Amino acid sequence: MEFEHGYEFTNAEVEDGKTMGILAYILFLIPLLAQRENRFAMFHTEQAIVLCIIAIALSIIGNVSIATCIIPIIASIATIGVFVLWIMGLINAIGGKAKFVPIVGQYGPKLGLCKPGGTAGATSAPPPPPPPPPAS
Repeated sequence: MEFEHGYEFTNAEVEDGKTMGILAYILFLIPLLAQRENRFAMFHTEQAIVLCIIAIALSIIGNVSIATCIIPIIASIATIGVFVLWIMGLINAIGGKAKFVPIVGQYGPKLGLCKPGGTAGATSAPPPPPPPPPAS
């Protein structure tokens, strides 16, 4: 099954990783530690980490600049937008879709957790066994 931006996941990979993809939006450390080999789960983990970083940055900006009135208000409005993006990512994970969340989702692949193309768990063939020692 091919999704946008060149990501390909097998149906089995989507089904196996769907639960961890959902959990990524709740606590991204769970799939990061428990199912690192599932690319579908890692795709959603990347998206969730980007949203978390943005939410933390907005929180810091809103709290540090408390002296001015307008910046915390803008940060609060932007945080609502991040929450909407979080809901969109969660809905995609529930539906078994691998779509970037709008605006910020394209930064997820920069984390390098999920590589586009190929299929999950697909590794190159094992190296051939070494040749037998020469007979003396």
